[in-house]
This record gives sequence, structure tokens and C-alpha cells, in this order.
Amino acid sequence: MNPEKRSLIPDDFTLSPTSLHTYESCPMRFKFQYVLRIPTTDKSFFQKGTAIHKVIEQATAETAEGKNPDADRLISMLHDCWKPEAFDSETVAEQSKVSAEESLRNFLDWKEKNQNRVVETEKSFTYPLDLPNGKTWVVKGRIDRIEDEEGEAVVIDFKSGKSRIAKKDVPLDVQL
Repeated sequence: MNPEKRSLIPDDFTLSPTSLHTYESCPMRFKFQYVLRIPTTDKSFFQKGTAIHKVIEQATAETAEGKNPDADRLISMLHDCWKPEAFDSETVAEQSKVSAEESLRNFLDWKEKNQNRVVETEKSFTYPLDLPNGKTWVVKGRIDRIEDEEGEAVVIDFKSGKSRIAKKDVPLDVQL
């Protein structure tokens, strides 16, 4: 971050991976959204991602209770938390819901092959970020899922968007 951009952020600011990503791509949008808190309309892709994450979290909890939710159960959970009013039109809402249903079926396929033990879901974290100027910002976030694979921790970040991150770019991605 260059010094001119850094001045947009108050000294006592708490950052998240999403806000850092916004800052990296457009400092002015970051200022409007996170510093000045100018209201914006909800983005429909957030609705889809939020709903999918909620269903996966609920399904993981049910699995921990000894239940084995199938595709019909996951789709039912999705319908319970779906908010079509977040979309620009009924058509877009329906298309997004169909896409979310497909994502949940893909999750079930992945889950069947995944032999790791789930340790935590939606784990919050906070850590200090010490700056060269002596100030410290706080970075807060949430890890979608932590698993145990033969004694090694595996951190899972579920993605519901269309863009894929190349494996070589994962260490550079602010959100990952």
C-alpha cells in the first residue's frame, strides 16, 4: 500500500479480507463503503454466496449430529433462506437459485469423496497487523471450514462465484 492510499484508513480501523480486497482494487470504493459507510444496494451475488454458505454450515452441523442430509434436504434449506428480492428480476433470481442448487449438488459430491474430519465451521479470527509507521490495524475474518487430514489442518474457503483463482495465485490472494 502506498502512503497516499494508506491515509484513507483511520488509525483504529478493523479490516476484513473482503475490505482489503476492495481497497486493493479501488481505494475510493473502499473509502465510500468502509470508511464513510455510504449505503449501497445489496449485490445479488452476495445473496447467492451467503445462502450457499448457510446451507453448507447447516448441513455440516446435521452431519455432526449423525444425520446425512441429501440433495433434497440441502435444496430445501436453500429455499428456506433464499431472498429473491435481492435480485434485479425474478428471472435473475431463479437463474441464480438454479445455479446455487447445482453448487450444493457439487458440494455433496465433494463431501462424499472427502475423508477429512471437520474440526470447525465459520471460525472467526482476529490478528493485529503491525505497520511500518508504528500503528497497528486489526484484521478480522471468518474461515468457512477447518478439517483434520491425518493430523494436518486443512483450511477450506468455499467459493460460489464464477471466477477461479489459479493455484499459483492462492498465496497472493488477500481473501485466501
